[in-house]
Amino acid sequence: MKKRQIAGQIMASALALGMLLGGCGSSESATAPAYDNLSGANAKSAVAESFAMPEEEAYEEMDYEETTDAAPAAAEGGESASQSESVATNRKLIKRVNLTAETQEFDKLTRFIEKRVEELGGYMESSDVYSGSLYNGGRTRNASYTARVPVAKMNELVNAVGENSNITNKSESAEDVTLEYVDNKSRKEALEVEMDRLMEILKQADDVDTIIELERRITDVRYEIQNLESRLRTYDNLVDFATVNITVTEVEVYTPEPVKKQSDWERMTQGFMHSLKSLGRGILDFLIAIVIDLPYLILWGGIIAVIVLIVRKFIKGKDKRAEKRAAKKAKKEAAAAERAAAAAAKRAQNAGQTPGQMAPASQEKTPELNRALQIDEKKPSDQ
Repeated sequence: MKKRQIAGQIMASALALGMLLGGCGSSESATAPAYDNLSGANAKSAVAESFAMPEEEAYEEMDYEETTDAAPAAAEGGESASQSESVATNRKLIKRVNLTAETQEFDKLTRFIEKRVEELGGYMESSDVYSGSLYNGGRTRNASYTARVPVAKMNELVNAVGENSNITNKSESAEDVTLEYVDNKSRKEALEVEMDRLMEILKQADDVDTIIELERRITDVRYEIQNLESRLRTYDNLVDFATVNITVTEVEVYTPEPVKKQSDWERMTQGFMHSLKSLGRGILDFLIAIVIDLPYLILWGGIIAVIVLIVRKFIKGKDKRAEKRAAKKAKKEAAAAERAAAAAAKRAQNAGQTPGQMAPASQEKTPELNRALQIDEKKPSDQ
């Protein structure tokens, strides 16, 4: 039933297109009106009738060859098998490889990779080389490359990098884009057929509305064709050229390859030696860091020393001021005691007491007087 509908639509489309072209060639035809007499809704319906076949069914008609009902079942089986073999041999695979490599000769390996990619007919899509920094002693260098080489040369590049470095990680992947590629290609071919039909009708069209409608559709179709062509070119590039991502790290000692299970003594010995090497490397890095940062250490040491001196001077001045206040207070107390003793003596004299009787009153104030005298004597020596 579906085959008959497709055949009927094709016949209707061909008939409508022939009537339009015949009407444009002869204005006196009685079976179909002249194309230049079509306008408005008639023009749009005529254009629509010429492209009445659905797009999906058009793809189906182009992609698959239908066999007749009288064809034997064996022939169909053989044809499907040959198609499967053809698809299998023409698959579109995007291949990618990721490599992580260690080297003790960083400059030599990076130059080798760049030169080898060029010799294999590829190119560097991106590269990033880090040559170390003074802040980490300038010892750590690494590089990362994204190389594009022909698929046939991919393994050759991978083997060349492995022979000149220590590969610590390797991963491969292949993405099958056959269905997407075939779908885009079929759609592009269908749009090209539609473009040819539109151009043929446009040559025969005289009505302004029809011309505008055709040109608008032609613009849309051309834009879609260009997008599909760009997508197909991208697929071709990804399929024809494999992507090889290479990360290079400079090391002093290569990562050991997996070996048989070690004994406890071997593990302790290797672990102890590794710890000694790490300790020596840490001490060396510490000394190098001190020498590198020595100007900063001197600067900050001077600033800290000045701050300490200022604080000590401030504390010492504060103690001196406290001693002065204590001496002044004691002197005032001594003067007050002297005045009190004099007043007591005067009162005793007025009361008719003898100087011997006044002695105990004056002796009670003697310790205060002595303390004031001691503070007065000590003050010049501190200053």
